[in-house]
Amino acid sequence: MTEKKEYILKQPHDAFFKKTFSKREIAEDFLKNYLPRDVLEHINLKTLTNQNGEYIDEKLKKDFSDLLYQVEIDGQKGYIYILFEHKSYEDEKVIFQLLRYMTKIWEEQMDSKSKKAPIIIPLVIYHGKNVWKIDTRLWKYIERIDEMPKAIQRMIPDFTFRLYDYSPKSETAIKGRAILQAVLKMLKAIRVKDKEKLIEGFMEFVSLVENESDIQLANEIFDLGLVYLLNRESDITKEELIRASLERGDSVQTLAQRLLDEGRLEGRERGKEELLWKMMTKKFPDLDPDYYKRLVQLDSVKLDELSLELLDMQDRQALDTFFSRNCE
Repeated sequence: MTEKKEYILKQPHDAFFKKTFSKREIAEDFLKNYLPRDVLEHINLKTLTNQNGEYIDEKLKKDFSDLLYQVEIDGQKGYIYILFEHKSYEDEKVIFQLLRYMTKIWEEQMDSKSKKAPIIIPLVIYHGKNVWKIDTRLWKYIERIDEMPKAIQRMIPDFTFRLYDYSPKSETAIKGRAILQAVLKMLKAIRVKDKEKLIEGFMEFVSLVENESDIQLANEIFDLGLVYLLNRESDITKEELIRASLERGDSVQTLAQRLLDEGRLEGRERGKEELLWKMMTKKFPDLDPDYYKRLVQLDSVKLDELSLELLDMQDRQALDTFFSRNCE
């Protein structure tokens, strides 16, 4: 079995969110597709800039991540603050945490000359095990606030944040360009308990990544998704992903080759041979052991050639032809 130590991350949810949403293309497309129209018309997304700010309390970093983007709002400098909740359940206290982090930003960004603080638009992305059901308005958590006199109400802060729920059973639509949809699908899939459904969700992620026109971005997101999956608490192996990819259409079969690329199996030829043998027996059941003897005769270059050609082979004769051509 392939070792997974090179994939171990201390906080995989945080790493996947930060490394995907910190990419301007993904953040911009998310905002363009998910902000309300009446809000979006006042925001100049061309000015969107990642500020690389972190405001999460240290003790809460295992459950939350955040990103701060500067953007022009109605002609002036403003901010969009995204809080990513990756606990397995929704938490009523998230609105108080949002208020605290927004206050930190205001304190940091207040203009010393004008004595004004910038607009901050708060967003929460959630992907727990259950659908988010709790309220997103601060006043809903203040006891009897609606019964209080106006004079008292004016002294109590209030705001509402936008909530985007990507838990497995959420009905939030998956929108945007292929690469954004891939990221959001991955967030939904990673919480699925059933192993086969989780792998199926990853296959959908791969299909969407393959449809992205920006090849460099697609490769980066593919790697992040693979690392994220293999860090999930499960016994999923790369061999299982290869088998799953071979059972699907051509757009996903490229996953098998990507997993065989140099470095993905730590450069060990033995690992390549084992994976190729599993691929061969999956595609052509009941192969004679003699095929394995011929397989181990191949050098690194020939093993890579076989991994490429195997995906397109329609019958065992094509496999025989390959070995006849490359084995003495």
